[in-house]
Amino acid sequence: MTKSYVARRVGVFFIVIWLASSLNFLLPHVAETNPIRHRLVRQAAFGVAGSAISTQRGETRKSFEQVVETWERKFGLDQPLWKQYLRYMGDTARLDFGFSVHNFPAKVSSIILSAMPW
Repeated sequence: MTKSYVARRVGVFFIVIWLASSLNFLLPHVAETNPIRHRLVRQAAFGVAGSAISTQRGETRKSFEQVVETWERKFGLDQPLWKQYLRYMGDTARLDFGFSVHNFPAKVSSIILSAMPW
């Protein structure tokens, strides 16, 4: 094996990882649905979102739109797409996958680790 062969293989490896990560970021963003809104609507259908929409200490209840905006801020979806992409790629490079939207408040890394034995 020559050094140029190894360098080419490593280069191709990083290009494939970058393309796969970029596709993983872009595909949900080009979808028509908002994952936060979809998740909260499903919770509301099962009667779970009532606790998320109500506030503590007898304050008035938040509207559904306010709850969606709060969650979008928490997940960074209120930022421009390029900022979301840069943050996503930086977090992915550090292997920090954040929290799962579907299984909130579970961390994505714990979900991946629980599936590793399979």
